[in-house]
Amino acid sequence: MRLFFQQHGKVYMDIHTTAEQWGEVSRRMDYLLAVVFIIIISTPTLYLFYMCYQLDHASAERILLENAKRRDQLYY
Repeated sequence: MRLFFQQHGKVYMDIHTTAEQWGEVSRRMDYLLAVVFIIIISTPTLYLFYMCYQLDHASAERILLENAKRRDQLYY
């Protein structure tokens, strides 16, 4: 043992207690739960925005198509 300390000097070990280890695990699980919660909440919202955007384009295209049909009927 004395030879080890002469070669390496003093060795400091950071010993975590069981409570500290479970605290770290709990903190990581909290972060994971927060990320999953944000994904679960934001996904339907983003889907709704996407669908509204698509429906707006579909209705605009429908109006343009109706106008084009009217214009074609006037010329033919």
